[in-house]
Amino acid sequence: MSQIETGIDLAHRALVLALELGLPLLGVAFAVGLLFSILGTVTQIDEPTLASIPKLFAVGGIALVLAPWYLSVLAQFAKDVLESIHSTGAR
Repeated sequence: MSQIETGIDLAHRALVLALELGLPLLGVAFAVGLLFSILGTVTQIDEPTLASIPKLFAVGGIALVLAPWYLSVLAQFAKDVLESIHSTGAR
């Protein structure tokens, strides 16, 4: 593989990895926001900041639960990047 192909491959893998790591947090934020939006509609509470604190705690909790997985995936990606750089002979 040439250096350009390697760079394109690494950029593609980095974007896919960003999606893989970000989607669980976005999904939880979406679900909690939807739940509190429905709750606000049912109870007729018109407060736009009602879901902010629960979303913050839910996303923070999920981030803590998934932190070991995040670290292992990022460490493996960093190892792959460094090996790829070394194998192409880039300086």
